[in-house]
Amino acid sequence: MTDKAPLASVEEVRAELRRLGYLATGLDRFVLSGAGAVSPVAASARAALRLGLLGGPVFGVALSLAAAGLEPRLLAAPQDLAVLALYLTLVAGGGVALLGFLAGLA
Repeated sequence: MTDKAPLASVEEVRAELRRLGYLATGLDRFVLSGAGAVSPVAASARAALRLGLLGGPVFGVALSLAAAGLEPRLLAAPQDLAVLALYLTLVAGGGVALLGFLAGLA
């Protein structure tokens, strides 16, 4: 079993990203704050969880509004629209987290 040395440390990569302007916003720092984890799986899982927390509400609300536009009866029953928004937020958050996790491992 060969032990490969990393090409660059996490701090060196962060410094280079800051120099290029990629870590200039609070959102970037929020998503990538756990990237210094011991294993790539743990780092990817932490970033994916944060992406799911951000992406779930965004996509959930957008999909709910799209559903209300396609089905006008949802506007007449706001309780149903709220339940749909909750479910879509959870599903979208899980989907975004899963995609983020898999992309982080690639």
